[in-house]
Amino acid sequence: MPGYSIGIDFGSLSARAVVMDLNSGEIVSSAVSEYEHGILTDRLPNGIPLAVDWAVQIPQDYLDSLSESVRKAVSGAGISLEQIKGIGLDVTASTMLPIDADGKPLCEDPRFSQDPNSYIKVWKHHAAQKYADRIEAAAEIDGSGLLDPFGGHISGEHFLPKAMQIAIESPELYKASDRILEVGDWLVRMLCGTESRGYCGAAFKTYYSEETGDVPASFFENISPMLRGLSDKYPRNIVFPGDRAGILTEEGAAVLGLVPGIPVAAAGVDAHTTVYGCGVSRPGQFLMIIGTSTCEMLLSDTLSCVDGISGVVHDSIFKDTYTYECGQSGIGDMFAWFADNQVPSEYHREAEEKKLTVQQLLTQKASGLHPGENGLVALDWWNGVRSTLMDFSLSGVIAGLTTETTPEEIYRALLESTAFGCRKIIDTLEDSGVRIDTLIATGGIPHKNPLMMQIYADVMGRDVLVVDRDQTGSVGSAIMGAAAAGEGFGSLAGLTEKYAMPFSTVYHPNTGSSAVYEDLYKAYCDMYSFFGGKDSLLHRLKDIRKEARGN
Repeated sequence: MPGYSIGIDFGSLSARAVVMDLNSGEIVSSAVSEYEHGILTDRLPNGIPLAVDWAVQIPQDYLDSLSESVRKAVSGAGISLEQIKGIGLDVTASTMLPIDADGKPLCEDPRFSQDPNSYIKVWKHHAAQKYADRIEAAAEIDGSGLLDPFGGHISGEHFLPKAMQIAIESPELYKASDRILEVGDWLVRMLCGTESRGYCGAAFKTYYSEETGDVPASFFENISPMLRGLSDKYPRNIVFPGDRAGILTEEGAAVLGLVPGIPVAAAGVDAHTTVYGCGVSRPGQFLMIIGTSTCEMLLSDTLSCVDGISGVVHDSIFKDTYTYECGQSGIGDMFAWFADNQVPSEYHREAEEKKLTVQQLLTQKASGLHPGENGLVALDWWNGVRSTLMDFSLSGVIAGLTTETTPEEIYRALLESTAFGCRKIIDTLEDSGVRIDTLIATGGIPHKNPLMMQIYADVMGRDVLVVDRDQTGSVGSAIMGAAAAGEGFGSLAGLTEKYAMPFSTVYHPNTGSSAVYEDLYKAYCDMYSFFGGKDSLLHRLKDIRKEARGN
């Protein structure tokens, strides 16, 4: 009897579910459901304003999109519900939420519905950076090497600064929270009725260690007595990727329109889960997941504490393998900002006449430019810097503008800036002795923008392989669901290799273009050093902005 696995990928703005045939790895059906409220950055639905750098979401949106996407995908597959053998899901991280003892989000409690800290803090919530700075300073004094595997820095995007923000700014809310969870762990709890923590999120976002467990309570209490009990607010049950977190309850089955009893895998982190969906399984393979932001994932047999990366953890994707995580916070966001706000009306009219999006038109025009012809270099810091500076108070810069600069010249400079930022990460890893032999790209942008991928190959001076498969996050989650099902389907590593697809799209570097980009990359590195310091002009500008807005 054939079997199927369901995988759900919760992105920044929507959930995508797939039904995967466990014999062939074929995706027989898929469906997408957008979150009703998207990401809130200006005010809550009840009108409460949000300060600078806030980004929150509504928990019910996740449940609604989970239900809608799974029901549509299963209906489209035309299969018997009894044929579904496993369920897996992944969520952006750190995307976290305080809940009560019954699993109810505290933003739904009338006592806290007007408090922004009670809502989901999505990964791109950067208002906790000052708490990250305090944790980082405490780690330096502590001398325990807590942050060594995480590049010596802590990101304001991570779990602990966001939890600290709740404790310091909303002590009554913090006291009322029975648990503060990654949203993926909350969703698994809602489906299975039992609580667990996915090891991947626990290790990378709360610094859980297989050897020593969670960060000691004394560490947080030394920062502030208000942080007392933080480590008691997340589950003790750690579940590794591909292992079973529970089985679908009757209540969970009613949400999904399925039958109870289906095994559910531990929650995954979106970028890490995408590794499975891309068929990446060998040390030395460097995966660039390029979308709203970029996450770079590297499998390795080498441990090195690399300055400024998001972290390196053992066993977080495959057993007996190290995983390095790095990232760039503003990619698709940056391109969309430019297309939506900085392009003149005649470009919009031309795009409409040609039945193109504005970004497609800009790409066409930018493709006619030679490397260096625009005379520009940009820093890809529109959402701050994840790797290798871990500083979300920094912002974007474009150098070389004149009164003759055209929109397509700026757009090309922004494309190039993301390639330079990625190369900076690669250089940093290799300078630390970590081997990289293959560059692989996936995500929405690599499939839509050949110019960008050619720029990446030229800037890196290496081939770039593009995964010829959509929905790699959902596929990765389906693979986790299959592994959790057992029943002889295979291990996580074995399933990843089984369902891998050949890389039929390859971008080769152009020697002449690569030579020009070497000079431009040196200019990028000069700007990186000048604007990236702790006393950067960009920090002053951010402070002035906050003061002017009364934050």
